Amino acid sequence: MKRNHLALALCAVCLLTSCVSQAPSLVGTPTPRITPTPVPTPTPDLVDLPDVDTDTDALGVKIDGDAHFLQYLTFQSIRVYEYGGDTFLDGLCNNAYPETLYGAFEVCFTDTDGVELARAPIHIRGEEGALPSGDTVLYAQIDVDTDIQLVPFEIIVVQRVWPQMRMIVSE
Repeated sequence: MKRNHLALALCAVCLLTSCVSQAPSLVGTPTPRITPTPVPTPTPDLVDLPDVDTDTDALGVKIDGDAHFLQYLTFQSIRVYEYGGDTFLDGLCNNAYPETLYGAFEVCFTDTDGVELARAPIHIRGEEGALPSGDTVLYAQIDVDTDIQLVPFEIIVVQRVWPQMRMIVSE
């Protein structure tokens, strides 16, 4: 009987040791590798541009000179104020033309005798010089030592206003 117990004990030990495995194994199916899908590179659409009639604008109005496109711009809500010891100008420019117009402006302050007190470039929010259809924010920082908040000023065109396709930079 001792033999039977010994044989049973040996069988149990063999069974237990044969079931233990220390090698890692995967259970279930592995996740397949993702292969990148080729993405087609876009090619620009080539569009034939219509013949541009340089005698009229997009609204059919005859272009009568360098100041023609100024008629579509309205400067509004202009305010001059001081803040932190500096002088600023804020306002809006409304472009009633159906295309973006491009130009550059300065603000010039003069006293009652016509003597220039201060001058500063006007910056346009967004792309510099671009006035898209609708309202665009304008601003300027004016380098001046005197109070000019109530002094008359003029907005001067330093680069003529023109659509991008016909834009000409002044010399």
